Amino acid sequence: RENKMNRSSSFEDSVRVTENFLRPPKSDCDADDAVVALDEIDAFLTEYVRLFDQGLLEKKNESESLIDGEEFVSGTYFWPKKTKTKEEDEEDNKEEEEEKKEKTKKKRMIIEKYCEQLAEYVAEEQKLLTWESFAGCEWWVQDVAHDEPPKAYHTDCVLEEDKDKRKKKYYPLLSTVYYGKTERGGATVAFDEEEYDAMRKCVLVKPRANRLFTFRGDMWHGVCREENSERKEGEEDAYQRVTLLVNFWKERPSCARDFPRELFSDDSSSFSRSSGFSGRRGDDDDEKVPEREVISLKTADDDERVFKLKSDERKAHFAAWEAQNPSAFLEPSTSSSSVVLIEYTS
Repeated sequence: RENKMNRSSSFEDSVRVTENFLRPPKSDCDADDAVVALDEIDAFLTEYVRLFDQGLLEKKNESESLIDGEEFVSGTYFWPKKTKTKEEDEEDNKEEEEEKKEKTKKKRMIIEKYCEQLAEYVAEEQKLLTWESFAGCEWWVQDVAHDEPPKAYHTDCVLEEDKDKRKKKYYPLLSTVYYGKTERGGATVAFDEEEYDAMRKCVLVKPRANRLFTFRGDMWHGVCREENSERKEGEEDAYQRVTLLVNFWKERPSCARDFPRELFSDDSSSFSRSSGFSGRRGDDDDEKVPEREVISLKTADDDERVFKLKSDERKAHFAAWEAQNPSAFLEPSTSSSSVVLIEYTS
């Protein structure tokens, strides 16, 4: 198991933004497969937050046991990637045909379909990692109220013992942030280095509905304070910044639990879907559904959605970064851009 990430790729290659990530299924066939729509994942996030607020998701599974020195239970869960070959699957299907018929009554959960769909996208379509390189996805939901401080800068990692009983830090291969229907709250920021003295580049990605943000798993990142913008007419002051976080790991981290399925009823549309799913669309609806669009920082100069700022005032900006408030030095003209790439030249 490797301890360090491959930093050979450039910062611009290591981050990516996808607009309109989730799309409605086109047919009944899609509805039964791993195709998740925005409304479904939003319903999942809403129900998840409700159950978490009730304290139901903080309970340990009976099969879990605390390791020595562990004082709290992680709030992250794990989706294991399917590892069987096609031939093995066909053999199992023959032997367990009757059992499979019974299993069809138990609906797959929306989060399982989302992780599978995301894995196929980042591995097969975007080529951000290979299908063989990861064991599965660690996922969790981050829910921050408008009057709570933003998530502090950090790296996603685990401290685990190696064969010599020494503690080592391990990072995920790839980190992702999905905003669901969230369009309020501060931007997510990812830096090229963990120390201000070494930092030369960073990117700010603002919350947008159906937006996916992906970046290398060892990057220092966090959430900035919301820009001081005027409230839109009819918009409430109180809001929740709800995001779905998914990390891809070479090996399953010990802190990631199995999802407590027993807390949810099988007929809950927030967590599972019946074969009669009504959210599918026909060919006539194609024009109404925007296509996926990938924002690449490598072509930021030609993309009006990206504001590219070069500055030689890195040290002068330290106080603003430490306060998680880059809007203190960003010009008002950047507010119209949903992605801001900052490069320090000194």
